[in-house]
Amino acid sequence: KSLEPMNHAYNVGLRFGEIHYAIAAARNICILSFQSGENLMTVLEKFKYYGVKVKEHKQEIFWRLIIPYEKAIHHLTGQPNELDKVFWDGAEEEQLLKYAQKSNMVLLRIIYYVRAWIAYMFGDYKLASRMVEEERQCIKDGCSYLAPNFLKTISLFVAGLISFELLHETDDVKWVEIAEASMKEMETCAAHAPSNYKHKLLLLQAESAFLYGEDNDAAKLYDSAIKAADDNGFIQDQAVACERAGIFHMKRGNTSTASHYYGQAHNAYLKLGAEKKASHLRLQCPF
Repeated sequence: KSLEPMNHAYNVGLRFGEIHYAIAAARNICILSFQSGENLMTVLEKFKYYGVKVKEHKQEIFWRLIIPYEKAIHHLTGQPNELDKVFWDGAEEEQLLKYAQKSNMVLLRIIYYVRAWIAYMFGDYKLASRMVEEERQCIKDGCSYLAPNFLKTISLFVAGLISFELLHETDDVKWVEIAEASMKEMETCAAHAPSNYKHKLLLLQAESAFLYGEDNDAAKLYDSAIKAADDNGFIQDQAVACERAGIFHMKRGNTSTASHYYGQAHNAYLKLGAEKKASHLRLQCPF
C-alpha cells in the first residue's frame, strides 16, 4: 500500500523541480518493492529504470543505498553471471564497504543486513553470524539512530532467525538475547501492523518452539506463518517459512511431510524469481 503514495511523491518531486525529494521517493520505491515480496525480476527492472533517472539528474551519490539490494537480487536470481560466485566477493563490493565504514553508517547497516540475509538464505551461518555481530558493534558505536525504522526492524528479524539457527549448536547467551529481542520487536510491530509483521512473529515463534522441543506448537506455528505470509503477499518470507518447516519435519523424522514443505518452498522461490536459491534448495534437499 505504501508504493502508490511513493510513486505519487516521485512524480510530484519531478513536476516541481524537487529532485532530491523525487530521488528519495524512487529509492524508497525500490527498497519497499524488494521488501514487500514483488517478483525479483520486476524489482530489478525498477532499479534499472530509476537508476537511469538518477544518472540523468546527476544524483548518483544518493543511489548508493540501493546497491546492496541490487547485488542481492543478482545473487538470488543467478544473474548476471552470479551462479557460481560468492556473494559480496569482489573489488567493487569491498570498495563500497570501505566507503560505508568511513562515510555512510546507514549504508553500512544495509550492507550488514543484506549480507546476513543472503548468507542465512544459502546456509552460510558463520558469515551470517559475523554480519549480525558487526552490525551490533556498529550500533554500539552510535550509528543506530541514523537507520530508518523499517531497517532496524527487518535486520532484527533476520538476526532473530540466524540466532535461532545458531542456538541448535551453541548455548551462547548472546544469541539467546538476540532471539528474544527479535521476538519482542516483532510482537510490538505485529500489534500495530499485522499485515506486515504477523507472519514474521509467527515464524520466529515457530523457530523458538522447534529449538525447545515443542513440536506440536512448532508445526502449527510454521503453518500459521506460511498462511499469514501468503495472505499478505510476502512470498520471500513464505518461501523461507516453508523451507524451515521442511527442515523441522525432516529433523523429526517426518520424511513425507518434510518433502511436501520442501516442494512448497521450491515453488515459492521460483515464484519470487529466486532461481539460484531454488537451485540451491534442490541441491541441499535430502531427497
